Amino acid sequence: KNLANIMVICAFRSNEVKVSHPFHDVMVQVKDSRLNDQDGSLSVHGMDLYNLTPDAISRFIGDCISKEPEEVADLKNVVYQKTMGNIFYAMQSMEELVRKNALYYDVMCFDWRWSLGKVALPNFLSDDIVEMIKGKVEELPFEMQRLLVVMSFIPNSLELRMLQMLMSEEGFSMDSAELLSLLIKARNEGMVLFSVENETFNLSHDRIRQACREFIIGDDRDDLLIRISYVLRNVGQSPQTEWCLYVAVDHLNTIPPEKMDLGDLAKLNFDSSQIAKSRAANVKENELLREGMRCLESSDIIWNEYDFTLEYYKAVIVSEYSLGNL
Repeated sequence: KNLANIMVICAFRSNEVKVSHPFHDVMVQVKDSRLNDQDGSLSVHGMDLYNLTPDAISRFIGDCISKEPEEVADLKNVVYQKTMGNIFYAMQSMEELVRKNALYYDVMCFDWRWSLGKVALPNFLSDDIVEMIKGKVEELPFEMQRLLVVMSFIPNSLELRMLQMLMSEEGFSMDSAELLSLLIKARNEGMVLFSVENETFNLSHDRIRQACREFIIGDDRDDLLIRISYVLRNVGQSPQTEWCLYVAVDHLNTIPPEKMDLGDLAKLNFDSSQIAKSRAANVKENELLREGMRCLESSDIIWNEYDFTLEYYKAVIVSEYSLGNL
């Protein structure tokens, strides 16, 4: 109440926020409301941020290894060619060169050096940023790898207690101090972000999420998603954690039918759809009902639980009608 001034910074990817996106509507409302305020015409500004220029990459690399920009011309050319000025990719490229000893600190001369020529140096960097990140993750301790893989399948920020339960399901029994220490190490590696305000953790970039997900495939991936969903279903019983049910059901809907109790999954889709309906998320409601219908029609409960089946079909009809599909 005593706050006289405040500045709010919203960052988003403009190519992902079209006119139909909810965030676009929010920003329009904010701008309109500020324009109606006294002296509010200049209080909302937009700024487009682009990739760094070659000169900026030179300065970035020079700052990293304590050299002047003109001294790192070879490194700049290689890094810029691979990253086109994307700062996250540039950071990963520098780490990759260090991991492969193409860029190293000479303890005798107290100086950073690279001994490869212009032709050989680019061969040490992959054209795929995800492959670079996977190379980094492979060198991390196994328990940290597993933590990152588990986090990669959960889009929301996670509290320490929930991470404890998820890791316990993976066979890693850790107390709060041990897990926090592991998370701090992951943060120091640039893999994890910590929200001081909410005391939650999340992966620091979507490419890190993509790389970690690729560490586990096939049956191992299915089994992991089942274990993650088991934990999320147990904790997703309150309005504050109902997002856990959405994540759980989305994962379970990707599991091959022969591995699932389809009757149970049909009920989970139905319950989740009703939560979505109560939040006016009609498209999500319909998506869940359609997935659940697939499970329902392949299970025994379609014949054995008449009342539930009738309620389900009624919900589908109402949902399709509300979206104009009938």
